[in-house]
Amino acid sequence: MIVDCHTHLWSNSSQLGSGAKLWIERQSGKADATASPADHAVAAACADKTLVLGFRSRYLNADVPNDFIADYVRQNEGMIGIAGIDPTEDDYVSTAQRLLDRQEFRGLAISPALQNFHPTDSRVMPLYEVCSRRKAPLFILAGTHMPTLGRMEYARPM
Repeated sequence: MIVDCHTHLWSNSSQLGSGAKLWIERQSGKADATASPADHAVAAACADKTLVLGFRSRYLNADVPNDFIADYVRQNEGMIGIAGIDPTEDDYVSTAQRLLDRQEFRGLAISPALQNFHPTDSRVMPLYEVCSRRKAPLFILAGTHMPTLGRMEYARPM
């Protein structure tokens, strides 16, 4: 069985927040690259299961809507949704619980370097507790894209 455990979906690079457009251009050579549902489905066809990770960052003004990912996962067999959550938002604990109640999502994803918090910050401990109680995986992304605002010290796997 082939499992792709780290893929993303977005309709335009502005959803990835400040600095993403420049990073995408450097990586792809294109002014704006999308990870549209159609493109994602083609790229994921070789895998039996594909995890589709969400992304939110108040710090970068980024939001790939979890509903966008949920719709895609619901319509495509073999896709597993991992909701993007930002632990710096006020209501993140209730949001995380609500997302984990949805059948489209099997876990949560955070990115300390792109959300501007240290992975051991006391503000994020309630999220770790929610995932632990629910036996839901929490993906801690060390950095999918590193815009100039990215905080590398929060991406180090210490």
